[in-house]
Amino acid sequence: MSWCSTQFIFVLLIQKLFAFIFVITTITLPTFSINAQEQEIKANLTRHNLDKTWYKNSFAEKGVVLTTQPKWVQTIDNDSPPEPDSTELSDGVYHVILDNQIKVSDSDTLKFSRYVTKAVTAKGLEYVSQISIDFDPTYEKIAFHGITLHRDGERINKNLESQFSLDKRDSATDLIYDGTLTAFWLINDVRVGDTIEYSYTREGANPVYNNHFSYNRSLQWSVPIHKQFLRVIWGRSTPLNVKFHNSERQFKTTKLGKETDYQLLLQDNAPLSISSDAAIWYSPYEYVEVSSLPSWASVINWALPLFEKQVDDSDLITRQVQQIKKQSSVPKEQLVLALNFVQQDIRYMGLEMGSNSHFPAKASETLLKRYGDCKDKTVLLLALLRKLNITASATLVNSENGKILNKYLPSPQTFNHAIVKAELDEKTYWLDPTLLYQDVNLDELYQPDYGFGLVIKNGNKALESLANSNSGSKIDFKEHYDLSEGVKGNSTFNSVVTLTGQKARQLRARIENNSVTELSETYASYYNSIFNGIEIAEPLKVDFNPQQGNLSIEENYRLTSAWTQDGDEGYKIYFYESQIAPYLSMPEGFGVREIALAHPLTIQGVITAKLRPQNWDFDPELIKEDNRFFSTIFKLTFDKESNLLTLNYSYQSKVDHVKPSDIQEYSNALANVTGIDSYGIVDFDNPSTPTPSTLQVFIDELGGLTYWIVAIICFGIGVFFTIVSLLDETKHQTTATFYPISFKKFILLGLFSFSLYLPYWSYKNWQFIKATHRSDIWPIARAFFNPLWFYALFMWMEVDSEQRNKRNWLIPTWAAGLSFIALICYNIVNNNISVSVVSYIIPIALFLPLVLYANKVNGRDSEAYIANSTLYIRNWVFMICAIPLLALILAQEVNLIAKNDVINGKNLWQHDISFMQDNEMIQAGSSPIYFYSESFFSLQEAGNGFTQDNVFSYWTENDELHKISAAFTSVENITVEYSDSETEETQINIFLENKDEFFLLVTASSAQDKVFVDKLLQQWNASKTPKKLIQLPNTPK
Repeated sequence: MSWCSTQFIFVLLIQKLFAFIFVITTITLPTFSINAQEQEIKANLTRHNLDKTWYKNSFAEKGVVLTTQPKWVQTIDNDSPPEPDSTELSDGVYHVILDNQIKVSDSDTLKFSRYVTKAVTAKGLEYVSQISIDFDPTYEKIAFHGITLHRDGERINKNLESQFSLDKRDSATDLIYDGTLTAFWLINDVRVGDTIEYSYTREGANPVYNNHFSYNRSLQWSVPIHKQFLRVIWGRSTPLNVKFHNSERQFKTTKLGKETDYQLLLQDNAPLSISSDAAIWYSPYEYVEVSSLPSWASVINWALPLFEKQVDDSDLITRQVQQIKKQSSVPKEQLVLALNFVQQDIRYMGLEMGSNSHFPAKASETLLKRYGDCKDKTVLLLALLRKLNITASATLVNSENGKILNKYLPSPQTFNHAIVKAELDEKTYWLDPTLLYQDVNLDELYQPDYGFGLVIKNGNKALESLANSNSGSKIDFKEHYDLSEGVKGNSTFNSVVTLTGQKARQLRARIENNSVTELSETYASYYNSIFNGIEIAEPLKVDFNPQQGNLSIEENYRLTSAWTQDGDEGYKIYFYESQIAPYLSMPEGFGVREIALAHPLTIQGVITAKLRPQNWDFDPELIKEDNRFFSTIFKLTFDKESNLLTLNYSYQSKVDHVKPSDIQEYSNALANVTGIDSYGIVDFDNPSTPTPSTLQVFIDELGGLTYWIVAIICFGIGVFFTIVSLLDETKHQTTATFYPISFKKFILLGLFSFSLYLPYWSYKNWQFIKATHRSDIWPIARAFFNPLWFYALFMWMEVDSEQRNKRNWLIPTWAAGLSFIALICYNIVNNNISVSVVSYIIPIALFLPLVLYANKVNGRDSEAYIANSTLYIRNWVFMICAIPLLALILAQEVNLIAKNDVINGKNLWQHDISFMQDNEMIQAGSSPIYFYSESFFSLQEAGNGFTQDNVFSYWTENDELHKISAAFTSVENITVEYSDSETEETQINIFLENKDEFFLLVTASSAQDKVFVDKLLQQWNASKTPKKLIQLPNTPK
């Protein structure tokens, strides 16, 4: 290309450029002036940086200086190890060296720290490129020894390439202000793969510790650390106490003149992960403690003057106590009033600069300022309680690790909280003055269990357990579903939950922090997700009862879609239990750990559902789980008459944690109750099935008892008819000496009345004696207690016979005495031992001599004898009415029907034995050794027993026979729950090797249960290796 052509093209381009500029200028001209103004403003702005000259020690007066590493420090080589598996790292950082060295003398404490960390990923840059050191300028200084960057084998001094700031750590929003300063370095030009190394020495110690020294350091972490070095140079004459935890390691000790050098070097100690569900206090990591204090008593001696000198007695304290006394003169109520005042009227705010960290303000000062932290509030509460003559002491606790406080070395730094121990009426109360919502009766007051505490009191030498029955919660819930209109009808739901203890306190706090509206919306959202649509029928009701210390929440909803379709035109609904369920959930974590449990915790509740009338068929259910960790019961019942389904729940905690070795056992226990938190039912959109009549339902439920009721009613009718008829007898009374009656009628009426005729015959004789000789006696009473008055009646007849000179008509006096004794013995035996119906003839026979005398005195041809010996209609009616009852009793005697006795198998009828054989409860050709039936009528309705080879039980439910039989060789264990009452039955629990179980019921009457159990165990032990019999405590049925 020639020069001319090139020039032409260049000119053409220039022309086009000017044209483009003209167009752009024309278009943007209206906005140019505005942009120009903005540019002018931005030109006046400046960017700010952190301090870049810090290394010149411009912050020395504020507590931060740059110095060289102290000569007493021992340097650990940085050998630049290879990076570990990235899966073990956290936040892209590899910790190469963790170095802590402490030099302790009588006058000073120096703490050297060195950190070497590598940025493995971009995420790691955020961590390694920033350094933060907190310190308290009232007693500490930071001697910083510089920053070094390692890159590709090169050491780069970063002191000049780092920005610095020193600011207060403003924690006032957390209600604590401690004056802490934060020294912050921001390092320039840090790249992935770089390693940052820095070190510093912390000089000084909090004077509040009074020169006592303690320190603890973890030796194992959740991330890998290449090298760890821990060194303590002990320069005091008193010994240094050392304790390693979860480790067999020991310090290497060297004597350096008057100093002792303790050293521990670890390299690539394996990291350890803890499951997320581990207890907050559980730490399987290796760690070490060192302390100058030899005992907990020495910690008490340190703390005692700090607290006691601040419990002053000022006019302000006196006036506050007088106000409390005006409100109540009862010490218990005064204690609560003092506690509530400190909790509610003294706001929580801590000024913890320097020695304030452990040195409380005076009680009067706190009362005047109306704010304070835990120790300030504790001192004020001590002052008030002591002024009220209530014994009280400060107590140091650890709100996080208090459960394992007894494993630590004695040290003031072990504690992070202060409370009060109060003693009143020989009871101990643990009072936390920082809590709120404790305006309740003292007996219901929630007392937190912080594990162990150190009571600051002269003479105390050890930690004290804070475990108490009021450290947990109680929950009672009642839920009711009205589903009586069926799947397409209206449904309602009502829930009342009552909380006591910590749960009540937490809910009150939530309501105050948020609102009742927020709580209502949360609860409604929960039920809406379950039932696919609800409407709030009534506003949420909140009721607090300070006397009982409980808080009740009542909810009422309309369920718009309670039922969901379940195929085959069926509809289902589930009832969810939400109070116990969280405490029966399987552990979500893994590996070795200790699990915390809510304890003590008691939950009782019931869910009821009113269903539409139809032939519902629910099998009663009873699930019990009782172990070392908790006990829980689920029980299902259904009332056919009212169509009411009832689900009963209970839960009781037993321990506050599960040890690592017990987690599998705990998980197995939870597996046994899986699913009890929900129960579903199915209904169909069809007309209701007519409900059986109340009478029919009643008869069905009575079963065999119906026969006995009918028989007893018949007998009662006979007695009533007889009494009414006898009222007319007074109109036709005949004159007679005593009451003559034929032997035949006397015996018949005696037998058919089960000896009840004897009181009537005795009454007629005593009525004669009252009319002729002793007007002061009471015939009815003597007739009722006729066995006791038998001999007295004989003596009256004897006097009468002597007057008539007919003594030979009566049996001898000694014979009458023997008859009297026999009669008394019969009644005693009859009241304590089940006797045969044939035995009723005994008292009748004993009275016959007296009947004979009355007959001889009056003569068989006397009008009275003839009238009394005649069998009237009332007598026939009575005997006919007594036949059903007499027949049932006789049937029991010959084992045709069930009775409240253990039956020897030899006395069973063949048709009952065949029934057991046909239903494979016992083997063909065998028969029970002992048998018992809890049925009221048929032995084939229910029963249990055992043969030489097996044990069995059967029962009838909804006209269906249920049975279970097990060979003795498959029985793993047998336990017995003996009844305390003869009217209740003893329960024998049979545990099989396949983990199934069932139980037998045996009457406790006349110790028949013990005979049954002894023989049962004898047969079981004869079949296999003898087992241990476990007798359980009596439990209510």
